[in-house]
Amino acid sequence: MCSIVGANEYLAAFSAGMIIATVGPRFRLAFDGFGEALTDLFKLAVLLVFGALLTPKLFTGMTWHSALFAVIALAVARPVGLWLAS
Repeated sequence: MCSIVGANEYLAAFSAGMIIATVGPRFRLAFDGFGEALTDLFKLAVLLVFGALLTPKLFTGMTWHSALFAVIALAVARPVGLWLAS
């Protein structure tokens, strides 16, 4: 349908999800389990792709400053940001 009218497929899927969640709470409850599983699957796929991109060649030019920055960003900044958001 989107191809015929020239619409964006991603916006159409988002709009359809919003309508289903708003109009039919029963449908939303039925989709919750599937949506959680799909979310976890995509998170695993992203971790797999980023993990595959980490090669020893990537770290050859890394200085101790950049390594320290990475550790601080992962161990301090991200948890503080999550804490502030909640």
